[in-house]
Amino acid sequence: MVMSYQWAHNLIYTLTGSEPPSIPPRPVARPMRDVGEERRGRVGVGGESDPTPVPASLDAMFATAVQQAPDWRLMNFRLPQRGAPQMTIMIEEATSVHPYPRSTLTLDVATATVVKWEPFANYTLGRTIRSWVRPVHTGEAGGPIGQSIAALVSAGGAIMVYTALALACRRLWQFVRRHRMNQGVACHKEDQGVWRRHAS
Repeated sequence: MVMSYQWAHNLIYTLTGSEPPSIPPRPVARPMRDVGEERRGRVGVGGESDPTPVPASLDAMFATAVQQAPDWRLMNFRLPQRGAPQMTIMIEEATSVHPYPRSTLTLDVATATVVKWEPFANYTLGRTIRSWVRPVHTGEAGGPIGQSIAALVSAGGAIMVYTALALACRRLWQFVRRHRMNQGVACHKEDQGVWRRHAS
């Protein structure tokens, strides 16, 4: 429910008194005419280009991320849109018992300097509980034992579907069989009554 419904997601933060993380706004698609006008506007008088800040290289951003989290095991670079001033990097560190201890690093696109650093260890109580929902649901929180339990529970769900269908089919067959038997008994009694009337 927490992963499917927003009200359940927000309920965790409400019960723990934590502030939910801000959701970044979705990028708005611009029409092609505006993009063309922007390209033409970058060229000034005499063919000189507009002094737009040049973004730093990914190598420089990677080096900054490594300095911020030297025990990293996975980095996910979210490339910004053209002209965006900041870029977000999701970093998984190997010094946590959580299967996916994701820290958030925000860098300045032009200088590759740190704008904001949100390590997993500094998560609020609500955000920490929310981060454990998916691993507990999939069994990854318990390692191989937890995954085995999750697999058995999933198999049990399939068995429940099979037993429900088998029980429904059995009851339907018993109903049809009982209906046929009742029709046979009624016909037999009616035949006996006709024979008796003729015999008398």
